[in-house]
Amino acid sequence: DRYLFGTGMDGYGPANLRSVDVETGAVTELWPDLYFTFAVDPENDLIALSSYHNANGYPEAGLGLFFISFDGNWRNVSEIEFDQVIYLGYEDTRFLATNADGTFAISADGTVTLLSEGRLESISPDRQWYVISSASGIDLYSADQMLVAHVDDHYFPLTWRSDSAGVLMTLDGSLVYLSVQNGQMLTMETCLAESCPYCGFDFDQCVWIP
Repeated sequence: DRYLFGTGMDGYGPANLRSVDVETGAVTELWPDLYFTFAVDPENDLIALSSYHNANGYPEAGLGLFFISFDGNWRNVSEIEFDQVIYLGYEDTRFLATNADGTFAISADGTVTLLSEGRLESISPDRQWYVISSASGIDLYSADQMLVAHVDDHYFPLTWRSDSAGVLMTLDGSLVYLSVQNGQMLTMETCLAESCPYCGFDFDQCVWIP
């Protein structure tokens, strides 16, 4: 077993990603420079890391997306930078990543493919479904990149069912449930101006209890 940690560089962000063996305490340097975000593929002992640059020219190792093994070897697989990388682990698609241009799929060989011009908002606990927000609303996708449902309004995903069968979302005080099985949306709670003292406020926390 191991854990990963980085150290903050004042005014720059996280840097110096390292791995620590829980039993021996041995430390392995994985990434020497600044980075924006990373995710771990536990099935392949692989880290996908997006480096971070600033006006001072960091990082020395280069810019873009890197694959890093736990022995500290790394390779640059794309010059595209991302502000979010998430482990998916579905067949050849190992990660999902986002930046200002949209949401991308990252394959096991490092190939980066644009999935949507929208932004990845949420992924289900079983990693079989994910929600992307775009200019036209909310899109629910399956892990095999199939569009399951489109919702015109810009609901914010709050929490998934523990069995990943659906997601609770909110907009303008309304709470709705979107099923992944049929793409149907059910209104769970509304907030009416004439009867609710909290009108104008969205839900900020929601916990699913099976």
